[in-house]
Amino acid sequence: MIDFHSHILPGMDDGAKTPEESIELLKLSFRQGVSLMCATPHFYPWENTPEEFLARRRRSWELLKASLAGCSERVPKILLGAEVAYFEGIARSHDIDSLKLDGTGIILLEMPFSNWTARMWEEVTELSLRRDTVVMLAHIERYLHFGAREYLTNLPHRSIIIQTNGEAFIQGPFKRRSVSSLLRRGAIDVLGSDCHNLELRAPNLRTASEQIKKHLGESFLVTIEDKSRRLLESFGITGF
Repeated sequence: MIDFHSHILPGMDDGAKTPEESIELLKLSFRQGVSLMCATPHFYPWENTPEEFLARRRRSWELLKASLAGCSERVPKILLGAEVAYFEGIARSHDIDSLKLDGTGIILLEMPFSNWTARMWEEVTELSLRRDTVVMLAHIERYLHFGAREYLTNLPHRSIIIQTNGEAFIQGPFKRRSVSSLLRRGAIDVLGSDCHNLELRAPNLRTASEQIKKHLGESFLVTIEDKSRRLLESFGITGF
């Protein structure tokens, strides 16, 4: 499995606090069948410039790599990226190109937790039409109450990738029905654990996969895994 959304880098945001916690998250993810994790700490443009963020991320990654050198247990391969908060004018900002998932054109985009407007969606669509850019909308299930469903039923540009969190298939029947409906219509492409810690927000993709197979059938899980693999392979990323 590929986990497109996680907060495993130590000390970067509200995710893992220490390299030791990061390693435990990685080991647990591997045991659940995750072969590749995208490390996507929060990027808020009102707090950091991309350069400042990348410098912090580099230090965090070097710290984690040093700790991993002494780890005897297998862990997933890691791709560095960011969870980029939407801001007005994002479609015309080229500063964020450096925040794409390493080796790809993928930008994991976190939309505002407020009612979606036509202007927001125009910005997202414009961003997705930029050369060498693939927009991936993070945890789509969190936006359904803000009007996202209306836009997802008529996606203006299907190169926009839709990510949902594993917890959406686990939390309860109402949330599961909502995301299952989207998955049946082909409006969900990839999964992410959005894991932050070992307590309330632990890796969960094995349980999510089991719920998908139980309530929708194994073919839907196979489709997600195939889309995930082909997406990365389209950028030449293999071996995971």
